[in-house]
Amino acid sequence: MSIIPFENGATGTTMPLPPLEPSQPTWVLLIEPDRTLSLTLQDLSFSLFRETLDLAMACSLRDGMTYLCAHRVPLILISLTVSDYKGLDAVRVLRRTTP
Repeated sequence: MSIIPFENGATGTTMPLPPLEPSQPTWVLLIEPDRTLSLTLQDLSFSLFRETLDLAMACSLRDGMTYLCAHRVPLILISLTVSDYKGLDAVRVLRRTTP
């Protein structure tokens, strides 16, 4: 795992993903409360990665956790402005629940 600094001073962490076969898409869960931003990120993701990415979207941490109960996802992108948790608390909850 490594720490990634962002321009606004925030930091994120990365964890290595398991190797994938070329034909196997990467599953990504996007947890973002702003629907317009979610759709923009979805369009951008599909235009850049097309067949190598499957994107699931949730508008709250609770919705994301519900999705994760039924699906194994190697990559989660989460907004730090989700309404049900603030800031890094949302990330901590995810890490405890889905190691």
